[in-house]
Amino acid sequence: MRRLERRLRLATGLIIACFVVGHFLNHSLGVVSVDAMDRVRTVLAAWWRSPAGTVLLYGSLLTHFGLALVSLYRRTTLRMPLWEATQLLLGLAVPPLLIAHIVGTRFNWLLLGHNINYERLVGVMWSDPYAALRQAVLLLIVWTHFCFGIHYWLRLQRWYGQVQPALFAAALLIPSLALAGFAAAGNEIWPRIEGAGAWTMFRRITFPLLMPTTLFVLVNAVINSFRLIDHIVVMTHGGPDNSSSLLLYYIFEVGFKYWDSAYAATLTIVLLAILGTLALLQFLILERRVHYQ
Repeated sequence: MRRLERRLRLATGLIIACFVVGHFLNHSLGVVSVDAMDRVRTVLAAWWRSPAGTVLLYGSLLTHFGLALVSLYRRTTLRMPLWEATQLLLGLAVPPLLIAHIVGTRFNWLLLGHNINYERLVGVMWSDPYAALRQAVLLLIVWTHFCFGIHYWLRLQRWYGQVQPALFAAALLIPSLALAGFAAAGNEIWPRIEGAGAWTMFRRITFPLLMPTTLFVLVNAVINSFRLIDHIVVMTHGGPDNSSSLLLYYIFEVGFKYWDSAYAATLTIVLLAILGTLALLQFLILERRVHYQ
């Protein structure tokens, strides 16, 4: 059983590695141009965003992470070689950093139909130093974890010593090119951002960054405004002269003071229809303007 788990962990790790290597090489094209990055991204996305590629990639991610947790749970002691502990800690650090990136790219495309290109993504990250730093740290963590795993897998192979210098060079070159491409793409896009006026900066960068929070607060504020009743019951009872009587409090009075349950039920359905319509309009209109990093 454990042998099967090790093979499955290896297979899922290699599938993830194929995606990571292609993704990092795609980033490295930023030294050429942002358009080159987007052209290659379209080619890679044709497979990784297909139903089979999506199931393979995200199934491998979940399986690989789950098997790592199972392996950690089975250990009778946490004493282990330093390199193994480092690989484990790096692997556990990936999901918290990766979730925001997945939501902002894959889920945005899958659920909302938004195809976020590199120009927008790099521009948003360069306008937020924390986001840029987080992505750079994520890149280094994922690549270091990958290198530890490849070394652990191949270290007993007879031919490994012969190809180790070439693999070591590739291990240094690929992330360096990826970071260089990200920096070059930012340098290409940033002058356009700096040349824009204050209103354009707010409309194109600042406000889109605030939109996830704005949408969340707006939807919840509208819902809370309709379901407010406890303050009215305790403080005003709808007075003075019904000036604080809201729709939900009116439904409460009709149902539990005048005992007209049919009318109260009808008003409740109307309230739900109003809330559903408002929420739908908010998501249809505002959600298309929301960019999750």
